[in-house]
Amino acid sequence: MLRSGAGEGASMLFMKYGVHGEGHGHFDKLHFSFFENGREVIPDYGFSRWINIEPKFGGRYLPENDSYAMQTIAHNTVVVDGRTQNGGVERAAEAMSGKRHFFEAGDANVQAMSARADGYSPGVNMQRTMLLLRDRRLPYPVVVDLVRVTSETARQYDWPVHFRGQMIASNVPYTSASTAQAPLGEGFGYQHLWKEASGTTDSTVKVTWLDGGRFYSVIAAGAPNTELVFARTGASDPNFNLIVEPMVVLRRRATDHVFAAVVEPHGFFNEAQERSVEARPRISGVRVLASDAAGSVVEVTGEGGLRWVVHVNNGTASRSATHVVRSGATSFTFTGNVSVTGLEPPR
Repeated sequence: MLRSGAGEGASMLFMKYGVHGEGHGHFDKLHFSFFENGREVIPDYGFSRWINIEPKFGGRYLPENDSYAMQTIAHNTVVVDGRTQNGGVERAAEAMSGKRHFFEAGDANVQAMSARADGYSPGVNMQRTMLLLRDRRLPYPVVVDLVRVTSETARQYDWPVHFRGQMIASNVPYTSASTAQAPLGEGFGYQHLWKEASGTTDSTVKVTWLDGGRFYSVIAAGAPNTELVFARTGASDPNFNLIVEPMVVLRRRATDHVFAAVVEPHGFFNEAQERSVEARPRISGVRVLASDAAGSVVEVTGEGGLRWVVHVNNGTASRSATHVVRSGATSFTFTGNVSVTGLEPPR
């Protein structure tokens, strides 16, 4: 858990990697949630139960708690081949645990945490590293997310982000299912998601929404044939048990892949005053420069000359070791578990 600020204006970033939790456990290794401006901005679904409301299945847990809320796609973590971690089998999940890689919170402007979840999908290893950064050129702390997935064979990787509020804009041309919608899949929770729109791009992906008087944008690194899917809960739900909430999914087919993205809070909206300020993010680009077993290097660019180069250790955790990450003839060298160059701390 990473924190910045205090009071209602505080930011908090949470990532889960530990044990399953028996009957109450969800299949959600390396899930994250983001709290900001007094709100849970990027949530998971939680549980499916209308507590003590007798007309809703006696106030007990609903069938959708098993068919959706516990499934991996109901969380903000990578889903492999459209299947829930451990195949949705509790006994298999109880036999495993994610592993802490490193935690760095000594610098209030550069905080980071990293964990691994290997084998939760057969043959796939996964490492997630998340940073909470403060820069004087940005009014609020931002999240940097790096998820490295590796496999010996090509797989389908889905990187979901759940949100609340109103979708505002995306830079990806998409086709909307405006006259007829179908579920996003047939099982593992996908049957409860309406596929509302989708588009394909090779370039940086931007999605902006409005929640609680503030705008939020996801800016994600481009990769060939990346599909952006807009979805919403509520499919295959004849009794209207599910809370209807939107989400976006970045989908890629690859053997190894790095999902690199920034979550930027920005701007202000007040309907009574008819005021909208900074409805577009200041960060404009995210690019993966290199990634291998030693580390990952990502470039983040934006207004005012902002250019960060984020270096993350993928090898054995060490605050003193020097790491060299290579991409072809280019190499990047850094020391420690995480390094961010180009950051301008708040004054």
